Amino acid sequence: MALLLLALLVVQYFAAKASLNIFVATLERFLPRTIIFGIISLLFFPGTVIHEGAHAITALCLFLPVKSIHLIPEWDNKTIKLGHVVYEKRGLWRSIIVGLAPLPFGLLSLWFILHWNWPVWITGYLMFVITSTMFSSKSDLVDVIYTIPLALVVFLVWFFFPAVFTAPISFLLAQKGFVETMSSYITATCYYVGYAIGIHLAIIIICRVFGGFFFRL
Repeated sequence: MALLLLALLVVQYFAAKASLNIFVATLERFLPRTIIFGIISLLFFPGTVIHEGAHAITALCLFLPVKSIHLIPEWDNKTIKLGHVVYEKRGLWRSIIVGLAPLPFGLLSLWFILHWNWPVWITGYLMFVITSTMFSSKSDLVDVIYTIPLALVVFLVWFFFPAVFTAPISFLLAQKGFVETMSSYITATCYYVGYAIGIHLAIIIICRVFGGFFFRL
């Protein structure tokens, strides 16, 4: 199930980017950009707050001063940018951690949402916007390329000394209820990520059909 969730998250990443861009492009045929910004801001606001909040909170925890937080969409190279955080960079590794923060924060948010007894449509909506915005942008990942040597070292350690990784994993698996809890969480998350992917695909199809019809007119 963990591999299935990973695969779904990859599909969700590309589906979210494609649907958002085509949705905005379709709206541009009928509405001014300011109104489009308002629609996108309201629709994805919970996910944007979690995404940018993850950057800001992580930066503050790492003693990196946060200069500004923007939650209003902006155009960035013909694509829409939902928000961004400006903070003072001090050191490569801290910048990498801040850049990658939205994904664990997003997954943690999904965990809490799945444990709240809310109506299905509210849960589904929140899961949709969070899974659509919890991925790091290109600007967030600009420093990640420097982690390739570290990844190589981790792989070599795992290959030659597997006990370094298997020991803590075995400890967690031995804890009472851990496997059942994680299995339940992963299963539920797979369901809602799949639900979000379905919505994105529906948006892409509807916009393509509607946009093509309008263009012919």
